[in-house]
Amino acid sequence: MFYNDYDYEDENLWVDISGFAEKRIRADANYVSQFGPGWNKYNPNPGQEEINAMRALIKERIRTRDGRPIEGFRYYRGLPDAIGK
Repeated sequence: MFYNDYDYEDENLWVDISGFAEKRIRADANYVSQFGPGWNKYNPNPGQEEINAMRALIKERIRTRDGRPIEGFRYYRGLPDAIGK
């Protein structure tokens, strides 16, 4: 997901999630209250059309590299909380 308080420039490790991308999409779509329509018009029992729309949005937001879905992380050694970054 995309968060305003997250610095994507800090990512220096990328993991290929090809084997898990579809599972991630299904799992994220179960958290309807966390994004999209859940923020404004929470519906604890969304219809299939809403679920499909959420899945499409999640799939669209998964980043890719060389055609493969990836997740970026920040591998960091040093003081906690980015002190001295």
